[in-house]
Amino acid sequence: MIGNVVARRYAKALVDTVAEQEGDFEAVHAELREMAEVIDGHRDLGRLLYGPSVRLDVKGGIVEDLIERAALTDLSATFVRLLLEKGRLRYLGSIAETVEQMANERLGRLKVNVTSAIPLTKANIKKLSAELAEATGKTILMETTVDSELIGGLAVRIGGQVLDGSIRHQLDALRESLVRS
Repeated sequence: MIGNVVARRYAKALVDTVAEQEGDFEAVHAELREMAEVIDGHRDLGRLLYGPSVRLDVKGGIVEDLIERAALTDLSATFVRLLLEKGRLRYLGSIAETVEQMANERLGRLKVNVTSAIPLTKANIKKLSAELAEATGKTILMETTVDSELIGGLAVRIGGQVLDGSIRHQLDALRESLVRS
């Protein structure tokens, strides 16, 4: 719970700063995500940077080396240093995800995950994107996945809402209604 509050607070400050400087939301998000993946991808590195027993100046040296290797922009580098200084570096991954969500909201974009039983054609994707854009009034950022267990149809996830029009879902609903009868 506290992690979500921290992530939202820091992400909002960063998104506001990027907007003020007319910066590139995608670049900042990508840099933060990459840095979080590097740190979290190496257990010992995460232990060093997140652990309370390691001095701040030692952590700072490690972070500076990571910043240099990743060639972070000034804004991203300053932000990562701030997180280290405030003892919030462990939330970098959550902050990066929240930055993406907030930037999408600010730019009128909506991230949609579509799962289908078979791969969708480019024409299907284009048509579905257009229909969702018309229904929501937002630019659609669509990710597609294939799950053969759906049998047919689509399952569309928009934020926390799932629109499940798959045959598997319909069969499950039918089975449940028959069991209740």
